[in-house]
Amino acid sequence: MEVDVIYAKSPQAKGRVENRNRTLQDRLVKAMRQRGISTIADANEYLRNEFSEEYNRKFAVNLEAPDVHKLVAEYLLEEIFCYKTTQHPIEYLSKIFSLIDFLH
Repeated sequence: MEVDVIYAKSPQAKGRVENRNRTLQDRLVKAMRQRGISTIADANEYLRNEFSEEYNRKFAVNLEAPDVHKLVAEYLLEEIFCYKTTQHPIEYLSKIFSLIDFLH
């Protein structure tokens, strides 16, 4: 089986890796159990001759497909992201109480 390394550089990609591992652990073990496979030699033969072809047919990614991600330049990031600041409750309350004292 030929394996190419594709680095997961985003949380989404890392999630796909985890999903793939979970899929392998789930599907492969069940498939081998159904076929009564109990030796390493039988498992390797099943992986080479049946499982890898079926798995690749279902889950293969077409690397020739165009990139569908949009450029950041197309968005106004100021309208998407919110800016958060930290306020200390004591400072906030002291301002309110000062305002209340001023109004009375």
